[in-house]
Amino acid sequence: MTDFFGQKGLSWHVAVVIFKDLENSLKHRTFVHCFHSVKQDWFTVASILENLIEHVKKVMPSVSKVSIRSDNAGCYHCGHLWLSLNGISERTAVKIQSYNYSERQSGKSYCDSKIAHMRCKMRTFVAGGGNIQTANDMQGAIVSGKGVTGCQVSVARIDTSTQQIKSHKWKGVSHISNLQFNEDESITVWKAYNIGTGKTLSKQELMGYSSQQEETGMKVEEDFVGSDISGNIHKKNNNESNNTTTDVNGSLVEEDSTCPSHVFQCPEIGCVKTYQTHSSLKNHVLFGRHEFKLEHLKEFLTEIFDIGEESGEKVTPSDAAMRIRQARLENGSKRFSVTQYLDAAQITSFFSRLTVSRRKQVQQPRNVLMEDEDLEAVLAQIEDQTIRDIALEN
Repeated sequence: MTDFFGQKGLSWHVAVVIFKDLENSLKHRTFVHCFHSVKQDWFTVASILENLIEHVKKVMPSVSKVSIRSDNAGCYHCGHLWLSLNGISERTAVKIQSYNYSERQSGKSYCDSKIAHMRCKMRTFVAGGGNIQTANDMQGAIVSGKGVTGCQVSVARIDTSTQQIKSHKWKGVSHISNLQFNEDESITVWKAYNIGTGKTLSKQELMGYSSQQEETGMKVEEDFVGSDISGNIHKKNNNESNNTTTDVNGSLVEEDSTCPSHVFQCPEIGCVKTYQTHSSLKNHVLFGRHEFKLEHLKEFLTEIFDIGEESGEKVTPSDAAMRIRQARLENGSKRFSVTQYLDAAQITSFFSRLTVSRRKQVQQPRNVLMEDEDLEAVLAQIEDQTIRDIALEN
């Protein structure tokens, strides 16, 4: 059970910045901080926020005000962090106007979507022979190739020696869900968003709660690199569906989605399904009905399989995996994208099913190709076997 509890590894913090461009269109950019080792507490969050706002101000000089939204994790929902935000506003010259907390299981769709893309990118990097053992390796994996659209990654280290707020006297922190930071450095708080006038705490009251937090001074080992293209945010029309319906028994039924405006892509390598909402993506992953467009890859594998059968020098699955990565078109460009790469285990199953298919159809020409469903079944069997192996180990 050590695989599921007390996990150790590299830490990262993902922040999605949503803004309007000069044409008043909604855009988003993602900024990731990778760490070799870090304690996930309020001071780490404060250090990340200060560095992030400084960088946003650098790349988007017109930004003068920001509003922050996060989940209710203890490192975010605490008085230590709130008491440090006015100082961050002063040092970065960007006014933090408000801090709001999302409801449970809601509010992080954009972060979850980008995390899925970056995890897919890292899995592809490892499948291609790369290693991810340090925060620098993680940064390199995410930005490899064309990177992830709208995502920039840095490597940093928290300087805990600059932490000055050790404790505070702010009471009732757990009941607060919304904060507004006023121009006179007072803070107005609410238990529920925009219900009533709220309670305002003056600057003098806040100063009596704790000492002042000076510059956090996070050490940046590798500055932000990656795609500097801003992603688009399409407003959802009322008549658009959520990609799921309910059958007569009240169970969720997945709907097909081919609309180009869908922004949540399936993290499964090779799957081309996309969805309008993150909840629909989660339903798709739950159902496991992945859609692979691998016709050219199947033709390539079948071709090298046939050559091996005719020549007597059969190609091993590991050699086939390497040939997929090395295959080139006449113009010198890669024949297959990184997302189409298969590992030796997947190719072994494909060759096995192709052999069985040939034996059953001995009267058919040798160039009979497997159907899409056959290759999907191979991948599904591999995934099921992996899950069973993990269950048996634990």
